[in-house]
Amino acid sequence: MNVHIAISHLVTYIAVLSFFIVAGVQAQGNLDVAITLEPPVLDPAINASASVQKTTYQNIFEGLTQIDNLNQVQPSLADSWQVDESGLLYTFTLRKNVFFHDRRQLTAAVVKSSLERIIATNSINPIKDKFANIKDISVISTYVIEVKLSWSNGDFLYNLGLGNAVIQHPKSWRTNATKPIGTGPYRFVNWKRGSHITLVANHHYWGKVGSIKNIKIVFTPSRTQIVSYLADGLLDGYSSMTEVGFLNSLFVIRQDYTLKMGNTSGEIIIAMNHANEMLSSLAIRQAITLSINKKQIADTPNFITGAEIGSHYSPDDIAYLDLTNAYPFDLKKARQLIDDADIAIKPLRLIAPPTSYAQYISLHLQQMLLEIGFTLEVEEVSWQEWLTRVYKDKDYDLTIIAHTEPDDLDIYARDDYYFNYNSHDYKQIIEQLNHTHDKALRIELLKQAQKKLSDDAVNVFLFMLPKVGIWHKQLRGYWINEPIPTMIFSQMHWQE
Repeated sequence: MNVHIAISHLVTYIAVLSFFIVAGVQAQGNLDVAITLEPPVLDPAINASASVQKTTYQNIFEGLTQIDNLNQVQPSLADSWQVDESGLLYTFTLRKNVFFHDRRQLTAAVVKSSLERIIATNSINPIKDKFANIKDISVISTYVIEVKLSWSNGDFLYNLGLGNAVIQHPKSWRTNATKPIGTGPYRFVNWKRGSHITLVANHHYWGKVGSIKNIKIVFTPSRTQIVSYLADGLLDGYSSMTEVGFLNSLFVIRQDYTLKMGNTSGEIIIAMNHANEMLSSLAIRQAITLSINKKQIADTPNFITGAEIGSHYSPDDIAYLDLTNAYPFDLKKARQLIDDADIAIKPLRLIAPPTSYAQYISLHLQQMLLEIGFTLEVEEVSWQEWLTRVYKDKDYDLTIIAHTEPDDLDIYARDDYYFNYNSHDYKQIIEQLNHTHDKALRIELLKQAQKKLSDDAVNVFLFMLPKVGIWHKQLRGYWINEPIPTMIFSQMHWQE
């Protein structure tokens, strides 16, 4: 990981704070944390935003399984399961006496309806395609359910533990976007738009009730807000930093915070819309990729990047294929590719979401593309507008985004995905992967998929999104690494 921390001077602010503010242990019942982007909705079954999962996963909503901080599958609403020898029949035994926050009981019939909602023809679940192999779902008894698959998938239990596969009661489907009702250790209380969300401990929870009773999740889209809240001791944790230039000055006036650095599974990419006539050309996409000086981006003062990548895959995974040298920075070769392509060069539009990494990188990108004769217009938009214009309507040329969903190579095989990438060969690789249970063969197929994305220069693959957090020194139980987007509050506690 490349970490660049430069001393910045908050002289005016420090002058106002003429004494040290050192907070004691928070009241055991309270925790105030911040996330950068406000969730567009609070139902992860209908929205792919990481901020939705950070707020709800294993807090409000739970799945049959769950993913732990080591990226391993653990039981959740399913206490246990059995898989037959063919790998096609899964039998789940549910926990008994589990209730939703509105006191409706969890049963196999509820689980069946929730899973069927994911795979329905009209489903808009972001990971619907991961469950395309579900053939039949049967209720065996009140607490036992069987799932039959059309083909074996070694990731099935893992996929069930993802934040978009949580179990929801059909009576709450229509209102979960604004008033979520789950089975988790925390109940939704209030959402003050543009400000914060509050949760409270669920005292009827089937498992261990969290020691922290009241949770406040604050939205802090600007650096100024983060600096102000942290300097005033108004936050106990913030785990989404990609710039840290203010921290040295902050630690001068605050000695009750600690900096923790880890990894996520998120890939930061420059996504290209292949529906654009110019970007549909492989030569043009390769030229753009060759024109990006990743070292220059990584060396930006105060900006943090994770490991460099050459395809849409994490270096921490056993199936990782190192393709970082596939397109070394080479302006001469880039210009030659453009000349040989004989394609009319037109201005490009970059739609940038309101994240600091997108703002930093877009500034570099404008200058780098200008070096090969491309004019780039950058438009910064809200997160909701990005979701509408880019993710939904595909009304963009370029964008900069971190894909935080783990094991998501399959998105490039989706016909309606916002990249508009359409490769029969790539789809064949993913289809074979989905039908393969053998571990060694799966690794080989995963490497083939990575190589194909690199060869086709589908997007510009930049860096892994780092996990950089600042936490109160007396808070315990937060994740250092983040294999999936989440903050599990029931695991956090104040040191006595």
